Amino acid sequence: MLAATGMQDELTKLRAPVLVFGAAFDRTRPPAISKAVADMIPHARYEEIRTGHYMAAQTPDLIFDRIDAFLRTVGA
Repeated sequence: MLAATGMQDELTKLRAPVLVFGAAFDRTRPPAISKAVADMIPHARYEEIRTGHYMAAQTPDLIFDRIDAFLRTVGA
């Protein structure tokens, strides 16, 4: 995961809109880890969602809806 790769310096330089998901039922990468990554990125948006580690496979409609809404808010 990005939080443990020593990429803090690079993450703090990101200026593009960023959406970071934390999966509420993820035992491999608990939401707190995803939140820590989001906190390193200026103006990143963090959302905790009710899904597991394989969120795109487990809840694809939920993921699509969240990404679609994010992209609309940033004018993409």
